[in-house]
Amino acid sequence: MRNILKLAAWGAALGLLASCGDSVEALTGSVTPPLDPAGRVEFSQVQPILREKCAICHNEYSDSAKIVKKAKQIAATIEGYYMPAPGVAQLAPEDRITLLAWLHQEEN
Repeated sequence: MRNILKLAAWGAALGLLASCGDSVEALTGSVTPPLDPAGRVEFSQVQPILREKCAICHNEYSDSAKIVKKAKQIAATIEGYYMPAPGVAQLAPEDRITLLAWLHQEEN
């Protein structure tokens, strides 16, 4: 009986982790952004993420030049989980990591 309760508690804990938007892999750091041969994330990789999650409220997020100008500020709002805004589905861990990797490389 005690083992069944432990197993149920583990299942509940994993269910809570899955429902918070981060995968177990993301929480352990094993998710990495897809990089091109030069070790960079391309705008074409983040454009669908921006279109789906950001352009709903921010029309300028279809233009990479406008985004790059604010890359540091945008990265901070994503890192702080301030964006996407409430009411919009949160970023999948893989998308979040890819988007942040692109933003950080564009800050420089």
